[in-house]
Amino acid sequence: MHDTIRQMYCEEQLSTYEIAKALSIKRDLVCRELKVAGVQLRNRIEASRMGTKKRVWTPEILAKISASKRGKIPSREIVERRAKAQRGTWRVTLPISDEEIRSLYSEGHGLRWFSRTYGFDASTWGNRLREMGVVLRAPKAASVAYKGDKHPRWNGGARTNTEQRQTAEVRAWRKKVFARDGYTCQECGQKGGRLNADHILPFALFPELRTEVRNGRTLCEKCHKETDTYTNTRMTRDDFRTLGECSVSVSY
Repeated sequence: MHDTIRQMYCEEQLSTYEIAKALSIKRDLVCRELKVAGVQLRNRIEASRMGTKKRVWTPEILAKISASKRGKIPSREIVERRAKAQRGTWRVTLPISDEEIRSLYSEGHGLRWFSRTYGFDASTWGNRLREMGVVLRAPKAASVAYKGDKHPRWNGGARTNTEQRQTAEVRAWRKKVFARDGYTCQECGQKGGRLNADHILPFALFPELRTEVRNGRTLCEKCHKETDTYTNTRMTRDDFRTLGECSVSVSY
């Protein structure tokens, strides 16, 4: 047994796994017999560098390896070792030079802006900036860099439709409409509950009538959603020329 295992291991250059499989014995027994015979076992690096026999990665072997690793999370040390081994082996070619990247980033453009403008993930641009020695801004500092007129969608400081509906004037108008109608829906007669102050002539189309009490009416949520103007963004001022519900004069 000693001579057979030694010949297979030293002369035929078979691994301990292959010897155990060929002789139908356990690998521990193969290693023990080799040590008794005075043979120094090869480590994994030496075995991989021999190259005398190329391993065939059959679908069965790959499936077995995948099943053995499924559900296992590598440790932080293993992740760092893999990253260190692969660092510098692959470098993506970006569409602009490093000087342009540094200049644009210093002007306030963030990693997401690079991703939207030139493609690639934001992490790719971040890694390239780190390689150049650039200290990345914190998320809060990045948001400040895009605040106000520095934001690509800056509209000159005009309030949005939602912000205009939350002003003190509009809130006061809403209370006056509710008080005038006795907190009662003008369509179904519901008193109290969840009520809405509806603009008869739409808020967005008639800014001059936003705080006119005559241009308001109290509706419950159900009746408000059934009106023609509820979330209707296709209507224009011309569609209300013949509307007689509101007594407020409108100039077209």
